[in-house]
Amino acid sequence: MLFICTEKSLNASYCKKELNYARINDKKIRAVLLDGIVPRQGWFVLEYSNVNCVNYTDKSQVDKLMQELEDAYQP
Repeated sequence: MLFICTEKSLNASYCKKELNYARINDKKIRAVLLDGIVPRQGWFVLEYSNVNCVNYTDKSQVDKLMQELEDAYQP
């Protein structure tokens, strides 16, 4: 699951439900940090501290994520 992390998504109950569903079903979760968001407290950090986060402003991190996504969805 690719979670786009913004102030709004961190405060949206439906996003929390989708993350919980992914966790319960053992789905790999990656978070993309937008808008300079760095979650350091609150429910996301408490429940998803093991999730690898990608800083969207760091081109090398984005390139690595894109390669991972391509590799994961090869037929």
